[in-house]
Amino acid sequence: MSAKGKKLEVFNHFKKVKGAFLCQVEESGDVCGAKPADNTLNLKRYLERHHVDIFKSVDKAKTSQTTASNATCKQETSKFFTVKKLLCQ
Repeated sequence: MSAKGKKLEVFNHFKKVKGAFLCQVEESGDVCGAKPADNTLNLKRYLERHHVDIFKSVDKAKTSQTTASNATCKQETSKFFTVKKLLCQ
């Protein structure tokens, strides 16, 4: 899957309505509904500050995804030099 086709975990907790992202995290039986500024970093910061438990699960998913993708990569070498690109399966 290409990088453009991947959906970031953080977007699972927001709903886009009329160009703005609304927080969909439930607190005490109600949906939060806050509208943080709409870029990925701000959405992550919002979760980190206001919904810590959700942020931890988002951050954990990102870490495990990165670790899994790096585990299948290896560096191509030859007899005379090391090629600088990584070969990923």
